[in-house]
Amino acid sequence: KEIRFSEGSRTRKTDMAGSPRRRAGVGLALEQATHGTLCYVADIQPGGSAAMHGGVEIGDKILSVDGHTVAGLSLAEVGMRMGGVEGSTVVLGLVRTTSVLFGPDKEDHIEVHLRRGVAGRPHPQ
Repeated sequence: KEIRFSEGSRTRKTDMAGSPRRRAGVGLALEQATHGTLCYVADIQPGGSAAMHGGVEIGDKILSVDGHTVAGLSLAEVGMRMGGVEGSTVVLGLVRTTSVLFGPDKEDHIEVHLRRGVAGRPHPQ
């Protein structure tokens, strides 16, 4: 069973001082095969932060968000952790599996810094 969650939408929030803050994502659509398994990138929104950065690929598994493991969390929980105040930075720990012709699959661990909701401007590293 697949569950789909797109974290690219924006909502408005207000902080304690009453100033409006926008909640935003990084332009990724995530899926999760079953509850408790790692979520993976199902789609990358063109023009979004993840697309502009270029470090995220379809099929990458989300291992951590801002240094905190997301193993065992639901799709909605992972999406909530990835979203945040527009313009803020999120650090994603990814696992990318590459098939090798002879031998076991290769797993690379990648860390990507993305700016939430800022399309068209890559985050400097």
